[in-house]
Amino acid sequence: MNSKQQSGSSHVVAILAIVVIAAIAGIGFKVMNKTNTAEVVTQSVATVEKAPATIKSKADVKEAKKAVDAIPVEKDLNASQFDSDISALR
Repeated sequence: MNSKQQSGSSHVVAILAIVVIAAIAGIGFKVMNKTNTAEVVTQSVATVEKAPATIKSKADVKEAKKAVDAIPVEKDLNASQFDSDISALR
């Protein structure tokens, strides 16, 4: 008779295990996204800091151009869409 009362307990244990694993996976996902975002921001800020604060000469323009060119751009950027977006801002 005791076995009839415990017949559904294995399902509850399985559901609890799935919930715990999903929670750990969700936390891990958030931590990984924060880490990746922080690395990209750090790289961009480090690159921008190499640019001169004010442009006073042609050498400053060249330095600024190098700093801007070193910033990584998304590979899936659609140039024609970008141009139309810029035109819409005018």
